[in-house]
Amino acid sequence: MKKLISLKEVANYHEEGVRSIFVDSQTIITPAAKDLAEEYQIELKETACSEEKWQETKIGACSTEDLIALLKRFLAETKEQPYEASYHKNGLKIVKGNTVKLQPDKDNKRIKRQEIVRTKERDLTTELIFLEQTCFSEQSDQDSVDYIISGEVELLISGERFVASQGDTIFIPQNTSLDWIVKDKAYVLATKGKQLAKKAIIH
Repeated sequence: MKKLISLKEVANYHEEGVRSIFVDSQTIITPAAKDLAEEYQIELKETACSEEKWQETKIGACSTEDLIALLKRFLAETKEQPYEASYHKNGLKIVKGNTVKLQPDKDNKRIKRQEIVRTKERDLTTELIFLEQTCFSEQSDQDSVDYIISGEVELLISGERFVASQGDTIFIPQNTSLDWIVKDKAYVLATKGKQLAKKAIIH
């Protein structure tokens, strides 16, 4: 018997704190359910041992590979998340700022970051960034709006120097080349998206 996973089921999984949903060849997932699972960061994982088969046979009929898949499911569901967040089924998301766990940047160990929002349809991302006594060059293929949570940053562009401090907002148009300099420490909330320039002009 085929199993259907709809928008409602994904919302229920999220409310229960489930971080992974295992599916098999008999599982049907609606497109809306897939989108909501991605927004809630619920991973859809394929397994050879169906839920129905597991319920009927318990452990006996499942192969070693099936048991390994079930173990991976348990580990995935108990794995520590990069932050705590509250969600609504319409896409609303509230990230608890004091729970965000920053990860070292692979190219610059003086930078730590963590993506906290990504909307596939709107091509929009937001990440929290911590910078400490560092400088680097940047050229983004998207528009960027950066809010300085704390500290101070210097921007060098075409020979001109600009300073942004706590509470300031920086808008960087698409394809702009500039250098960042942080002499002490700074926290920045950076949002990137291809439609930011248009929205900034309208509002």
